Amino acid sequence: LGTRECYEEILKLDPNQPDAILFLARAKTKDGLYQESLDLLGRIKPTASNIALLNLEKGENYFALGKNKEALAALQSAHKVLPDNPRVSILLGEINFKLKKYQTASDHFKNAYEKQQNDFRLLLKTSYTYKMAKQSQKALDILVKYKSNFYDSKQVDKEIGLLKFFMGDTASARSILETCVNIKPPDSSVFMVLGDIYASAGDKE
Repeated sequence: LGTRECYEEILKLDPNQPDAILFLARAKTKDGLYQESLDLLGRIKPTASNIALLNLEKGENYFALGKNKEALAALQSAHKVLPDNPRVSILLGEINFKLKKYQTASDHFKNAYEKQQNDFRLLLKTSYTYKMAKQSQKALDILVKYKSNFYDSKQVDKEIGLLKFFMGDTASARSILETCVNIKPPDSSVFMVLGDIYASAGDKE
């Protein structure tokens, strides 16, 4: 007998038990059964103590179903109550990114990253979204500020070097990227940018 089976038995005894419904709804979400999860969540009576969590769970499922309007409304409501919840902020970031609202998206990603600073992918996503919002300096600043959080800082150096090149600082980009040619796994963008820099400088070797 597993955890899911236990909660299913609870619902047989009490079909409206909110903790059991929530657990099974999350399991449905994890299995990719988003509409079934929403149907379950609809059985939980909203209260002042659970409405934010319900909106978070509903928002995640709406987003997965491509219902961005419904997802945005639910998650914005959740964010008012849970402003420091990184999961809410990440989902709001993803929705706004999809809607090409890059400034709003980058602010949400940054808010989430500050709560979980060991998330390398989230750091890169935040920086990239600032770049898409035409705020390259902010994109660079966040990489530099949090570089020390990561043992393999060469991966962050690579991103800094590529961004420096994008910003037109080829001298800094060259000096940084030349230290990144041996990173694993190899990244062709490092060699492409260095090749462009060398060609522009007239270096033949």
